[in-house]
Amino acid sequence: MEKARAVKATVHEIARLVFAMLRDGAEYVERSIEEFEKEYLQRKLAHIRRQAHAIGCDLVPRPELVPA
Repeated sequence: MEKARAVKATVHEIARLVFAMLRDGAEYVERSIEEFEKEYLQRKLAHIRRQAHAIGCDLVPRPELVPA
């Protein structure tokens, strides 16, 4: 039952995306895995910062790990 529910949810999400693309005339833009991973890490870091702020903490980046 859970598998069928997951498949239905996935199909629904894809249908919504396709409908929005057709309705708005948007074009598909293929992204590389590097771009996707960079955006994912940025979202993940923003989420962690919000969590830290919610409990009264500040995050300080380590200089040796910050990209130049």
